[in-house]
Amino acid sequence: MEKLIEFIKASYDELMNKVTWSNANELRSNTIIVLVGSVVIAFLILLMDKVSMVALSDVIYKIIG
Repeated sequence: MEKLIEFIKASYDELMNKVTWSNANELRSNTIIVLVGSVVIAFLILLMDKVSMVALSDVIYKIIG
């Protein structure tokens, strides 16, 4: 039990004194970057899905007749 308490105290000390936390402006700008990147990737996946659907449907229709 002693080791657990020591671990919790050391973890708390590290989180409060050694970790550098982002300020509000950095957090906001990083959030915007992630959102824009997510939208771009979602659009690319949508585009690839539509292109592959058209391409595969053309191939299937040619094979079937």
